[in-house]
Amino acid sequence: MRPTSLASLGSMAPPPGARVSSTSHGELLRLRAMVEHLADELAAARWELAQIRAVHADATGAMMTRWRLTRSEAAFLTVLVERGEISREGMDLALYGGDPRGDKVLDVWLCKCRRKVPGLEVVTVQGWGWRISEASRARIRAAIAEGA
Repeated sequence: MRPTSLASLGSMAPPPGARVSSTSHGELLRLRAMVEHLADELAAARWELAQIRAVHADATGAMMTRWRLTRSEAAFLTVLVERGEISREGMDLALYGGDPRGDKVLDVWLCKCRRKVPGLEVVTVQGWGWRISEASRARIRAAIAEGA
């Protein structure tokens, strides 16, 4: 017997003739609580991602105009400037909601940003992610403020 929703887990009755201990029902309730908690965390993360994307829309447009960045390059740089340092997984989460597009795509975008944005100082932290210098962050923020 398979539940069709989370609500049905708590009230599921075992099939006739099945031997069910009291701990298996308790375990089922514990698992239900864990699933509900994870669903709440996922909803909160999705809401935060939507807020970040909304805030960064203006900055992305300003960078696209000033340095002729593509939308993807500008989004990448916006997240990096906002956070200062970020892991590859964090960048995937910020840009795609955790649906990874592949390591090389992010590396290519960074390479193009370095070429297009004068004086951009980003250090690649081997096996982890990237760190942008405070001077570069300040210059980019000032340029965004001028363009906004």
